[in-house]
Amino acid sequence: MKVYLYNFYRGKLLEYEGELLVRSKYQAIFRVLNKNGDIIRVLKCDPKPGVLYNRNVWFDEVNKVRAIDIFMDNELSKINKLDEELQKRKITVNELMRMKVEVLIRDAGKSEKTETGQE
Repeated sequence: MKVYLYNFYRGKLLEYEGELLVRSKYQAIFRVLNKNGDIIRVLKCDPKPGVLYNRNVWFDEVNKVRAIDIFMDNELSKINKLDEELQKRKITVNELMRMKVEVLIRDAGKSEKTETGQE
């Protein structure tokens, strides 16, 4: 079946026209053909159109805008996950700093009592 595959690689959106061969419920391969019909490249993709897999998404018809939307949504999702992780780590660092201050204050109080002969 002739389809159009988009691949986002190193900041460039590449568009290919070729054949889709469904291998299983979860995987298909896309074959890029030259003018003579020879296979010049093989890419793994999802067997369903519009589903991102291995930096590839395909459609039955040319749809560069939809492909860009899918890649953009994927990147935004990654950014959101990274932001969540960053916020968790900031909370951890703040908690550790709070613990450190408590220990320093406690230890300073012990040191002060020892110097004055109090126990």
